Amino acid sequence: FQELLFDNTNTSDRADYYVELLSELITNGVLHSKSNTFALMFVNKFSTKFSISDNGIGFEESLKSKLENFLYKPFELKSKIDELKILNINSKILSNLHVLFETLYYSALKDRRGLFDLMISVVLGSNGYFRLHSDNSQIIISNRMHKELRELSLLRDKLFNIHRDILVNSIIDAKHNDKMLEIKNELIISFLSLYKKICNKYNNDYRYSSIRFYNVKFRGVHIEVEIPIS
Repeated sequence: FQELLFDNTNTSDRADYYVELLSELITNGVLHSKSNTFALMFVNKFSTKFSISDNGIGFEESLKSKLENFLYKPFELKSKIDELKILNINSKILSNLHVLFETLYYSALKDRRGLFDLMISVVLGSNGYFRLHSDNSQIIISNRMHKELRELSLLRDKLFNIHRDILVNSIIDAKHNDKMLEIKNELIISFLSLYKKICNKYNNDYRYSSIRFYNVKFRGVHIEVEIPIS
């Protein structure tokens, strides 16, 4: 993967960062999906594309196994999104979509770089496309959401810096927890704003929306990234 990343000027300067993210996501697939995990990357004259897929238990079952702590309560964001009732579609399909947002939210809270950071790096850093797919629901994140993504990115960086400070300096301080909870609440608000924007666009014209619903032959999780050649 590293060799292919050097073939695109948009990724060559951050090849090590992308390798770190990819290794984390592939490892997560292997450890948590309880299935096979497939990773693919190729480069052509227009873009670099890579994908990570598994046909395992899916995001929802994986999130159910997460233990509640002071920072994360399982399905906290999803429960708030469920109450909005913006989209009038099948409840099971809608639940799959909401789990995708919950997954990105959970990733934004973690003390390791992962799925959320890949999305931000690809879209804001390289003007690329990030697609996240689970069963019959998909979200496509692009620079059209620049304002909302920028807000999320800034909050994520603040939170990650606190995680890093705690790790490096071995400090456990109530002030850190208070600040992290403050950022976490801001993240929820920003994710809700992003969700509303995406759903309203779907209601206005679903053909050009950032969300897709369809029958799929490949059950499971699919992460796909497309980074244009600079």
